Amino acid sequence: MIAILGQTQDDILYFTAKMRIERSEDIFGKTKAYFGHLFSDEVVLAAVGEGNEFTAMLTSVIIDRYDPYLVFSIGTCVSFQRELRQGDILIADRVYLANVDFTKEHPLSYGQLPGEAPFFVGDLRLSDKAERESYLVSSRYIQRGYLLSGSSFPTEKEEVDSIIRPHFLSQEVLKAYDSGSGGILLAASAKKVPVVTIKSVCFELGNLEQRLSYRRKGLESMPTIGKIVSRTLLDQGDAIWRRKAIFSPRSGSIGCFGSSWSWASSSPVSTPRRFSTNGSGPNGFSSGSCSRACWSPASSPSPSTAPSKASKRRP
Repeated sequence: MIAILGQTQDDILYFTAKMRIERSEDIFGKTKAYFGHLFSDEVVLAAVGEGNEFTAMLTSVIIDRYDPYLVFSIGTCVSFQRELRQGDILIADRVYLANVDFTKEHPLSYGQLPGEAPFFVGDLRLSDKAERESYLVSSRYIQRGYLLSGSSFPTEKEEVDSIIRPHFLSQEVLKAYDSGSGGILLAASAKKVPVVTIKSVCFELGNLEQRLSYRRKGLESMPTIGKIVSRTLLDQGDAIWRRKAIFSPRSGSIGCFGSSWSWASSSPVSTPRRFSTNGSGPNGFSSGSCSRACWSPASSPSPSTAPSKASKRRP
C-alpha cells in the first residue's frame, strides 16, 4: 500500500476525483482515510492537518494501521527565495524542523530532536524520478531544494529570517516553509518508511498581493503534483513489487531498488551514513551530534551535497 498525505482536503482533491474510491474510514476525530487503487497499487489518501505535532500523530496512526511501504507528502508551501515563485513546484530533498531548539540542554543542532537526525531525507531515487517525470507533464518551474517545516503559517519574510539567520550558516539551499511536512517525515522516520515530498508554492513571503490569491494558486498546482506522483509510480514495474516483497517494516532495513536503507539502531545492511559530531554541519549548516544515521538510500549521493540535478529554468 502507498500513502498519499496532504494537509488539507484540497491537497488530495485530485486523487479523490481521479481514483475510484472504494471505501473510507474514520482514523481520528473528523479525519477520514480514503482507499482506492492507483495503477496496481492500493492507495490510502488522507488530509492530516496543519502543524507538525498533529501531522506526526495522524501519520503515525496511518502507518501503524495500514502499513504503507511508501509515503508521498504533498501540498503547498510558501517561498522565501527569489528563484522560487508562486505556482512553482518544489521537490524537497531534506526537511528541517523549525521552532525546535534543544541546543542549550544537549549538544544538538537547531531543529534536531534528541535521538533524531538533524534533518530528514526522503527517497532520493524516487525524487529523481519525480523530477524527470515533472518535465513531461508540466511547463511549471521545478526546483529541488530543502524545506523548513514548523507549526505556524508565516506571512512575512522576517518571520522566517529570524529562524534561518541565527541557526543556518548556508541559507541558499533552504527554499521554502510549510506547516506539516516535518511531522510526516518524523513519523515516517520512526517507522522506517521512505517519503517523497512534493510541494507547490502558494505565495512568496513578503508579496502582499499574492496573499489574496494564495489558496487558489495552491489549488491550481495540485493537478500537476497529482500527475507527477502518478507518473513517478508508473513504469516502476518489478522494482516496486520487489520492494513490496522484501520490505520488513520492523526489521530496521528496507530494500529499495537494489540498495538498502539502514539505521544506526539496527544491524546495517550496508554502511550507514552518519553526521559529524563536531565542527560545522553539512553544507555549512549548524553543527551538532547525531546518534543515528540519516534515513536515506545508502547507495544514493551523499546528503551533504547540495541538489545536483538541473532544474527547469525560466526563459
